Amino acid sequence: DGITSERRMRMGDPMHAKPALVIYGGTAAAPEGVVYVPTNDGYLHAFDSQSGTELWAFVPPEFLPRLKRLYEDPVTPQREYGLDGDVTVFKYDVDGDGVVEPNALDPDAGDRVYIVFGFGRGGQTYYALDVTNKNQPTFLWKKDATSLPGLGKAWSAPTIARVDVASSGQSSQKFVLIFGGGYDEAQENYNYTTDSIGNRIFMLDLEDGDLLWYAGNNSGAPLELGEMNNSIPGRVTVVDTNADKFADRMYVGDMGGRVWRFDIWNGQSATSLVTGGVFARLGAGGISGAARSAARRFYNAPDVALMQSRGSPPYFNIAIGSGYRGHPLETDTRDRFYSLRDNAPFTKYTQTQYNALATTATVDGDLVDITTNVTATVPTGSRGWKLLLNDGGSWIGEKVLAESITISGVILFPTFIPLGENPDDPCTARMVNRAYAIRVENGRPN
Repeated sequence: DGITSERRMRMGDPMHAKPALVIYGGTAAAPEGVVYVPTNDGYLHAFDSQSGTELWAFVPPEFLPRLKRLYEDPVTPQREYGLDGDVTVFKYDVDGDGVVEPNALDPDAGDRVYIVFGFGRGGQTYYALDVTNKNQPTFLWKKDATSLPGLGKAWSAPTIARVDVASSGQSSQKFVLIFGGGYDEAQENYNYTTDSIGNRIFMLDLEDGDLLWYAGNNSGAPLELGEMNNSIPGRVTVVDTNADKFADRMYVGDMGGRVWRFDIWNGQSATSLVTGGVFARLGAGGISGAARSAARRFYNAPDVALMQSRGSPPYFNIAIGSGYRGHPLETDTRDRFYSLRDNAPFTKYTQTQYNALATTATVDGDLVDITTNVTATVPTGSRGWKLLLNDGGSWIGEKVLAESITISGVILFPTFIPLGENPDDPCTARMVNRAYAIRVENGRPN
């Protein structure tokens, strides 16, 4: 008696998280799909793509204590985050017909759909769910900083690949998840700093979440890299260089402005599985005495494209831009967009070779400056070019906050420019967005 009920038709915000669409069947005219949307009230929502009807929602136990407070909706001095990371989809379609057809007698022989998502700014946790039956999701596994020591805020969206790890007990089809160690909130400070968490790269078995391999600067890591002292919140770019459907190469950036390169030696045990090291030092990380203006950070995945000009050897072009995503209104950092060249695209290096190459890694001064030179030439064998994000020589805080994409030899990417507060409305910031289209071979506008 005296108890009343109230139904609230509200949904939290998917602020940083990217939703994912899975097509389960139907026709081209009427596809049967589900949109998976993580939101900052701590829910993962599943919506029918045609009707918009919510099929179900999942709340990780970590966020259950918040529900009462969200219902009461008190004034809070600080923004709270829940599920704030992208959804990664694994859709295994055995016969390639586009229709999800599970095998009830032998699930491993049928089609499968899994989704994996991290908490982003909401915490240091990843979840995996089996959503093969779109109406009846089941729990696969959970990983957090206890089971993955060194894990930071779970920003890095996992990349799905196939890797053969000897003597690991991994699942038969060899599917793995590869992701960066995440974000260390020490990076909220404007000056460059090293990080105590997030300075890892992890490789997990997709089916059960078992840790198969990782790289870090700690003793005992299967690949110990002393200079890996900055967090890695971005996605890891994984490349199959020989078309055998197994991953061979990885590239990733970190909060110190480094770009890392790794080779995967399939069929080896964890301690011999991966070799790697610093490919480029383009920020303050690893450079003694670097100024705050050089504290460039890489939040996004490298955009890797195989390039070859007529009469010249092939190379991997690694396109990546720097920008302080943690403080987008900051204007002190002199950010750049980089087009780096890996002139040994199909050559694997031993760890001894990587250790030697680290001493001659590409630095900012090695790159051709194409900022104001529309007739610049980038010679064969060059280390690449750079675009200074200034306006006629004046630094205005322009920065890259998204991944680039390379199409038909043209790199496409957006930038963000903060212009300060609006004099007519001090509560409103002013900004400008730009879109660039630049040729890979010489940095000229397309």
